Amino acid sequence: MLNPLRLPPALLEAVMALAEAASRLPEVAAALDERAKGVESDLGAMRRSVAQLGHVRRAVEPLDDRLEQVGRELGRVRKAVAPLEERLVGLEEQMSTMDGRLGETNRLQGETNEGIDAIAEGVAPLEGGIERIRGNTAPLDDRLNGLQESLSAMQGSLSAMQEELTALRSAAEPLANAADRVGRLRDRLPGGS
Repeated sequence: MLNPLRLPPALLEAVMALAEAASRLPEVAAALDERAKGVESDLGAMRRSVAQLGHVRRAVEPLDDRLEQVGRELGRVRKAVAPLEERLVGLEEQMSTMDGRLGETNRLQGETNEGIDAIAEGVAPLEGGIERIRGNTAPLDDRLNGLQESLSAMQGSLSAMQEELTALRSAAEPLANAADRVGRLRDRLPGGS
């Protein structure tokens, strides 16, 4: 057996350092266990967050369908408005003869009014839904910016369309009054109906 007193001092110091390090191994192992538990907890929280993101996505999907439906309604109204404007110009030119086209204008105005009412009813529920979605998806702002920009553009288009339709209504009202007066004049003339 070796006499420990004959060992070099550096070797004795190394053996002592190894003994000290070995005594601290349980503390190091406990600290590593705590860190591993923290990582596991963080992973669980991340999984729950990812699951919640799926719920938010499912909540937003029906809004896409509703927006498409509003877009189709807007397309129909635009189609109804375009011929109305052309016909109003034609009616102004033929005002002196009043050959029955005023009735067609009134019918088109009614269709336009119904289209405006349908758009107003279709858009009203969207406003509350959009606000709820914004509240639910506040952490997802970066992902939803494109959707918000689209909604803003659609609201601007609706406002512009409503202003155009109001102007068309205002233009059609004097025509209806003039048609009434012409009809009364025609009834007074000999041979009028």
